[in-house]
Amino acid sequence: MAALIYEIVWFQMLELAIGSTAVSLAVVLATFMGGMCLGSLLFPRLATARYRPLRVYAAIEAGIGVVGILALFSIPLAGRMYTGWAASGVVAAVGLLPPTLLMGATLPALSRQ
Repeated sequence: MAALIYEIVWFQMLELAIGSTAVSLAVVLATFMGGMCLGSLLFPRLATARYRPLRVYAAIEAGIGVVGILALFSIPLAGRMYTGWAASGVVAAVGLLPPTLLMGATLPALSRQ
């Protein structure tokens, strides 16, 4: 549920920074869903069973919180950089990929317990 709240908040912030178009919505949705998918696929390969699952999960959640707070300050800056790459949506995708990768890694981390 928190991931969906993040998605809505980030979309609203990006809407203010880069404008509200179908392309910007598509970039946010594709990055969000793709990042969660990649996180759930890559995490089991990177974190082996020897790590304590609860500590790994706590570290992932802390990372999501830190990146979420950083997004509050970096999205307005992305609006300035976005003017150079107006058609591509690269800035929004790069900015949202790290937290969505971490969000996708939470379920595999919990299932190892």
